[in-house]
Amino acid sequence: MPQKKGILTFKANDVGEIMGISMKTEKYNSFYPNYANIKTEKQDVTIYCGDWIDHGEVGTFMKTDRVYKLNIVTGDVSKAGTDQNVYVTLYDEDGKKSATVNASEVQNHENAFERKTDARIFIRVPDDFTNLDKMDISLSGGLIGGHGWYLESITATTVNSTSPAQKVYKEINEWHYKGDNFTVEF
Repeated sequence: MPQKKGILTFKANDVGEIMGISMKTEKYNSFYPNYANIKTEKQDVTIYCGDWIDHGEVGTFMKTDRVYKLNIVTGDVSKAGTDQNVYVTLYDEDGKKSATVNASEVQNHENAFERKTDARIFIRVPDDFTNLDKMDISLSGGLIGGHGWYLESITATTVNSTSPAQKVYKEINEWHYKGDNFTVEF
């Protein structure tokens, strides 16, 4: 099933340069926007978000926020996919870290980590985050006695940042199982 995309479109008189967006959730819902496309007569702006907006709260996302887009590829081997929760935390060269994100939960479709899939996850990091150095991944949930998950590769790319662009790739080609906690170094 393809990801659902929501596009915020509005018409307005000259509003000046769009620098960011604020969004508010309903009282009893949380929302994890990957990005927002904003179109006016003079501008077409994409603002990458990559962070939770909790119940009834306002989330503000700026064009200058530092966000990583992760492409997590599940291999094309028999029983490679998983229904487990895949948790991801990013670390920079100085040990600063992002929030831990349940990558399974922030996908706009179920079965994000099935055989031969490329799951895209956006994660916002602190403003003073330097270059991505490593990421911790942990697996939980899913079926008892499940067959595991075959992680093929990970690509991480900075988006929406005034910092220099960074793109890193790591080929993994390993099986991981429920309860596994492992580190991917770039």
